[in-house]
Parts: sequence; structure tokens; C-alpha cells
Amino acid sequence: RKLGAGLDDLVPNSSLTHSRLKGILVGLRAEGEEGKQLEALTSLCELLSIANEESLTAFSVDSFVPALVTLLNAEYSPDSMLLAARALTHLADVLPSACAAIVHYGAVNCFCARLLTIEYIDLAEQSLQALEKLSHEHPVACLR
Repeated sequence: RKLGAGLDDLVPNSSLTHSRLKGILVGLRAEGEEGKQLEALTSLCELLSIANEESLTAFSVDSFVPALVTLLNAEYSPDSMLLAARALTHLADVLPSACAAIVHYGAVNCFCARLLTIEYIDLAEQSLQALEKLSHEHPVACLR
């Protein structure tokens, strides 16, 4: 029993994850409220970093990816761009089926733009990692 104590907080269950994901999505879409967006991005990155495909059954790729791509273009906030890139990278790693949506919503062009004009080295490195993960599932999209 002691070994399993506290693991419930680390390993998300589906009902907790669903309500948590709804809150995160609301935060991502909070235009003009950078603090809420950063908090939501941080939570999403943490969740995706420990998630697996089974724990993300409630994850709506078509809701999250456009919001993340929008934040990837948030020139006013380097932290938002970095965390959005990190979330998309984690998502491509944990949920390979999400790669199609990531490509569809235009993230490849955003990642390439971050490499063509390197203003923030962390963002450029994260963009490169994301492109590498996407290239496994969609190599042609990464060559355009």
C-alpha cells in the first residue's frame, strides 16, 4: 500500500483528466490573459510529459492543436511560444495519431519559421525536436 501511495496524483485517471483538460483548454483560449495561458501551458506540458496513449482517451486533438498553434505564433510572449512548442512535441511523442492534426493546423510552418529567424535558442531547439518527431509520421510535410 505504501508503494502506491501518492501515485494517484502522478498517474492521471480518465475522469480527473477529462475535467482537468477542460480547464486547461479554457486557459489556453483566454486571449489577452497571458498569465492564464502560461499556467494552462505549464499544466498541459506536465500532463503530457507523464501521459500515455491510454490516459489520453479524453484528449480532443482538434480542440487543443489549433489553440497551441495560435500560441506558437504569440510573438508577444516567448514563454508561450516555447511552452506551446513543447506541448506539441510531447503530444506528437505520446499520441502519434495527433501528428496529422499538428500538420493540418499549420504547426510545421510555424516551427520552420522559428528556425529561420532564431531569436530564442530554446524555442529553435524545441522546434527542431518537434519537426524531428513529425517527420517520422509525415515526412513530406516537413520537406515543403
